Amino acid sequence: MIETIGTKKTKREIILETAVQLFREKGYSATTMRDIAEKVGMEAASLYNHIRSKEEILREICFGVAANYHAHLEQVLAQKMSPLHKVKMLIRLQINMITSNPSASLISNFEWKHLTEEDKMMFIKTRKTYEDGFRKCIDSAMAVGEMKRMNSTVAMHAILASVRWMDQWYRPDGDISSDVLEEDMITLLLNGLENTKPKG
Repeated sequence: MIETIGTKKTKREIILETAVQLFREKGYSATTMRDIAEKVGMEAASLYNHIRSKEEILREICFGVAANYHAHLEQVLAQKMSPLHKVKMLIRLQINMITSNPSASLISNFEWKHLTEEDKMMFIKTRKTYEDGFRKCIDSAMAVGEMKRMNSTVAMHAILASVRWMDQWYRPDGDISSDVLEEDMITLLLNGLENTKPKG
C-alpha cells in the first residue's frame, strides 16, 4: 500500500499514514485534505504534489488491504494441509492483519462505500473473490467431515463478520494478548460456546 525507500519513510508514506489515522478518528467524509496537510505539517497546495485527491488515498488503503488478504488466501490454498487447518489459518491471518493495523482494516471494512463508482464495483468484486475462496475451504472441510454440515455461505459470512468487527473493539494496548485473541476467536467461531464435556 505504501512506498518505502530503505528504512526512511517517504513523504507519501507519511501522508498516507496520517490520513489513515484521521479517517479513523473523524471518518472519511469529515476529513479534508486541509486536515491531512495540517497534521503532516505542510501547506495544502503542497499535499497535491504527492497525492492527487482524498479519493486516491482511500483507494490505496482499501485495495492495499485487499491485496494483502488475497496474497494470504493464495498462500493458504497452495499449502498441503487439511481443509479445516486452512480455515483456521485464514482466520489467524485475518486476525493478525487486523491487530497489526486496525486503523487501515477498519477503513477498508467500513469506508469503502465512499470509493468512486468504478472503484467500488472493483472492490466488491475483489472482496467476493476472497469470500468465495474462503467459502470453498469451508465446503471442503464439510465434505470430509471436519466441520458440521450447514450452508457454507452462512458459515463464511458469520466468521468473516465476527472477525471484521474486531477492529471496532480490540485495542493492542488492552488486556487481551494477540495469542489469546486468536485462540479464543477460533474456539468461538469453530466450536461455539456450548460446553459439550460431561460435568463432574
